[in-house]
Amino acid sequence: MDDLLQVEVNAEQLKEETEHELQEMLESVPGKKILGLDPSLGGMLSLVTNFAELKEKYDISLIFKIQEESDIDLDPGETVIYLTMPEVQMMRNIAYQIHGHQRKEIDADYYIYICPRKTLICEKILQIEGVLDLVAVEDFELALIPMDKDLISLEYKGSFKHVISDETTSLYHNVAEAVKKLESYYGKIQHKYGKGKGAHKVLKILKDLEAIDDLADDELESQIDCAIFVDRTVDLITPFCTQFTYEGMIDDMYSIENSHICVPGTLIGLETDEKKMLPLNSEDEFYEEVRNLHFSVLRTLFTG
Repeated sequence: MDDLLQVEVNAEQLKEETEHELQEMLESVPGKKILGLDPSLGGMLSLVTNFAELKEKYDISLIFKIQEESDIDLDPGETVIYLTMPEVQMMRNIAYQIHGHQRKEIDADYYIYICPRKTLICEKILQIEGVLDLVAVEDFELALIPMDKDLISLEYKGSFKHVISDETTSLYHNVAEAVKKLESYYGKIQHKYGKGKGAHKVLKILKDLEAIDDLADDELESQIDCAIFVDRTVDLITPFCTQFTYEGMIDDMYSIENSHICVPGTLIGLETDEKKMLPLNSEDEFYEEVRNLHFSVLRTLFTG
């Protein structure tokens, strides 16, 4: 058990690989460009890259959020890159902007990179909107975002709705591919167990992938003995319970997003109410010590 507690995610390696993939994508599009981001991706990508450096290095004049019915001005010769999740509304927002450029007789090249991969429904929406022939649609594999030294996440917002309400099965494949990537870092996971229908579907896909995998099982020394997959449908009650830990109460009050919270400046000793972003992770030794403590213990700790 002591060895298990000492295992930490190689966050730097994961960050470097994700940043490298992003840089390769930007390098593949020549010339001056602007970059549109799905709002759900902006905060996540900020954990692995520096947007100011990207703008300077890859001749990006503007980085903006893809929003509903928003127009974006273009300079002559600029290329537009969209980086988005496979959401129907995002495709419609992109089509709206392209139609706006057409009305202004602005000629531009468009690239849509969909994380982690394009879907038929996305291409169908672009076709219905009349812009599919005007854009290049590509996959952009974005997975395993390091949130802390002991936490990685796919950060697929709305995934439960997609699986249960929309009956989308691509998420299971995305999870399986992420596990395979994890094994490329830490070696083959020796034992895998699942609880729930979704978990067993992921295990089935993993088994199929292993059957066609050309890599030898012993190519890397295994550092993970066991992985347990739990389907959210196994426990639908817990998300509705009140959190009574220090971190849980912060989340209830300020909503932790991408390991950060947004708080008024006066709360942290500033003379302004302007919102400030604060990181919440294990780099803060005090936070690491108290994050999982029950509030009843905190009272004693803070009052001494």
